[in-house]
Amino acid sequence: DAANASDWTHNAAFLMPLTLAAFIGPDGQKRPDLGRRTLIYGEAFLLSLGLTALGKSAFSRPRPFTYLSDDERPDDDYYDPTSARAFVSMPSGHASSAWTAVGLGAAEFMLYEPAASGWARGAVGFVGGALAGSTAALRVHAGQHFPSDVIMGSLLGLGSGVAVPILHRGDIAMPATRAWLETSGGMVAGAVVGILLSDVLY
Repeated sequence: DAANASDWTHNAAFLMPLTLAAFIGPDGQKRPDLGRRTLIYGEAFLLSLGLTALGKSAFSRPRPFTYLSDDERPDDDYYDPTSARAFVSMPSGHASSAWTAVGLGAAEFMLYEPAASGWARGAVGFVGGALAGSTAALRVHAGQHFPSDVIMGSLLGLGSGVAVPILHRGDIAMPATRAWLETSGGMVAGAVVGILLSDVLY
């Protein structure tokens, strides 16, 4: 159940920057250039997923469920201890891609909505943090990852998601320090709520 739930929260996080893209854009354009947006999103996800794949290959870490006895392990192909995917636990791909999407959405909101209120920036951060945080926590509850796996995946994803749009901002001013604090504060609060909810439900 936790594994299935992590797919839902992961997919919701993935849709976050795409949803925001319908309402924000450079110079007040609500429908920014699709080619530019595709390039940025593609670069961010290729970077995070590439780093994630390199990490999985380098560490070859067994997933937590491989340490369980046959009686304890779910009777499902997803938990097959003899499969190749059973030995690519570090870092978490779900956490990496979820946080990449959240980082993209948050960074573009700060860049293209500089006049947004602190509450709006905090809300964007909170929703993203809740979705990505719960995704990471659910992967641990599902026995698919250790906490260190999702922490590394989260850092790789968030770094990639924020860095790429910032590097492609052109002549758009860097977000103010206050914007970073409000957005990141919302993210932290959302992640805590997402983790706590996943603990309660699973």
